[in-house]
Amino acid sequence: MRRIKHQPLRNKLDVADTQQVRLLKKRLGVSADDLLRTVEKVGNSIAAVSKEVELQKASALRQTIPVSEGNGATAPTLTPLVENLGQSDEIRQ
Repeated sequence: MRRIKHQPLRNKLDVADTQQVRLLKKRLGVSADDLLRTVEKVGNSIAAVSKEVELQKASALRQTIPVSEGNGATAPTLTPLVENLGQSDEIRQ
């Protein structure tokens, strides 16, 4: 008597399957430990795990970029572009 092998669910992660874990950690760019911690936190849905990993990466990125009021950065202005447009019109005439 042969045992029936069931098809795996495509949207669920089986953490016992090393191939699934390896592929997902490569796709998301995280370590196996981070992936397992995320699965414990949000469940084994691949969509939920992917979303949580992206949120963690975004929050880590925000923490590394210092945002200060007086950093000297200014918003770009459109005046050089407007001046260049006027000059190109003069050249055409």
